[in-house]
Amino acid sequence: MDGIDAALVRLTPEAPGLRVETLDFLVTPYSDTLLAALRRAAADVPLAAAELGRLHVAVGEAFAAAARSLLDRPVGRAAAVTVIGSHGQTVAHDPGRGVSVQLGSAAVIAERTGLPVVNDFRARDLAAGGQGAPLVPFVDEMLFTDPELPVAALNLGGIANVTLLAPASRPAPPVAFDTGPANMVIDGLMRRLSGGEEAVDLDGRRARRGRVSDALLTELLRDPYFAAPPPKSTGSGEFGDAYAERLLAAARERGVAADDLVATATALSVRTIAGALATADIARVVAAGGGVHNPALMDGLRAALPGVELTTCARYGIDPDAKEAIAFAILAWAHLAGRSAALASVTGARRAAVLGSFTPGAAALDLDRAPGSAHR
Repeated sequence: MDGIDAALVRLTPEAPGLRVETLDFLVTPYSDTLLAALRRAAADVPLAAAELGRLHVAVGEAFAAAARSLLDRPVGRAAAVTVIGSHGQTVAHDPGRGVSVQLGSAAVIAERTGLPVVNDFRARDLAAGGQGAPLVPFVDEMLFTDPELPVAALNLGGIANVTLLAPASRPAPPVAFDTGPANMVIDGLMRRLSGGEEAVDLDGRRARRGRVSDALLTELLRDPYFAAPPPKSTGSGEFGDAYAERLLAAARERGVAADDLVATATALSVRTIAGALATADIARVVAAGGGVHNPALMDGLRAALPGVELTTCARYGIDPDAKEAIAFAILAWAHLAGRSAALASVTGARRAAVLGSFTPGAAALDLDRAPGSAHR
């Protein structure tokens, strides 16, 4: 929830997949009021249906404004945009019950921009018995498969997820899953320790100053999620604000200092990511997401993965901050092309489905209303 990522992407079919060009990228922060409402919605605080509906519309307005800001820049004004892919803001993810809730009205985005929108990407996979996550492995396979080397694509967002890619010379279905927290727990602690003044551990400074509490880390690693086999996915329901509150209380009981607590939370991310990769035959890890800017996290991963090359997707011409926005542009393209972007080997679904729901743009609506046109 650190902002709305908007990427303007040109996709050109090119064997064996797509050529991806990022034309522009913009991050728009949420307003303080909207951010507070989203955190409340994600914290399992009971909300009236009308309140949740208003939040859905408000997020749609914010997404539409972010898209318009991008399209009003010089590159955007020159572009002929086909479709907007909108993931939405996740406030609940409970795949065991077939539920994943992303806010951000597609109708509002389409009405404000005039462009068609593909959204609600997770619902069809959930309906087919899958986890509804992770969805980016379809994109990872397309962008990062190496001719000879086994590669892991690693996203360091709020949650960390990995995609294990076999080399093209020895093809095999990808394996992908959420390993646990990347930035979510660190960020939640930073907001509490700083009284809301700091949203992140900037440059990993607190983690670098602190010392890991081995006893507390050992306790945290006993969480059953980490030992569960894939397919699996997680989110704020398990590692969000309530988790940060419990961790802060446990640290205070044990007398763990603030910087030591941040160092321990960072070590939790490192240990669970590295542990998930340790059992795989991996030569290169390609990282993306906000966590690539945290030297304490990245250096910890390098130390925990000896003999493995750790790089970022910038090596492939993909901005690490823009990668997830780019991914949902590609997933919107897949929807329009009628291609399944859900990998059953990843999500555990009974079948691979075409993901997303389509909301037409203003041009299509105007055509329907034109004199003599048939209602469709």
